[in-house]
Amino acid sequence: MFEEILTSLGIKGMTVETKLDKTSFAKDEEIHGTIILKAGESKQTITHMSLKLMEEFENTDETSDINTIEHELDEFVMEDDIIIDAHEVRDVPFKFKPKQLEFKSDISDISIKTHVYIENSIDTEGQETIKIER
Repeated sequence: MFEEILTSLGIKGMTVETKLDKTSFAKDEEIHGTIILKAGESKQTITHMSLKLMEEFENTDETSDINTIEHELDEFVMEDDIIIDAHEVRDVPFKFKPKQLEFKSDISDISIKTHVYIENSIDTEGQETIKIER
């Protein structure tokens, strides 16, 4: 019981890692890889997961206190409920083809941010760098 309380608070809870099948993709190419879920000290239920394709670039506005700007290029949501037992490691393959990508900068870093929504618990996130040829 105590482990369930700690896990719901994010202590000794689930971790997520996103692995891409390759590191470079063409602008119109399908992106594919695996989400690796590593369970914590107790069983947890994932309600859904999202993969956001993010662009990050330097803010050139000298009047701003913000150095870096993030821009969401696309999002893919996986709606399946997944139950993960304590200490279980589960690989969840994914693939999606981004819609028309509208980059805000010619020089930017691209990443995939994975957000795992966990029922009655603190969510977990991961991030993987990706190269998209423009």
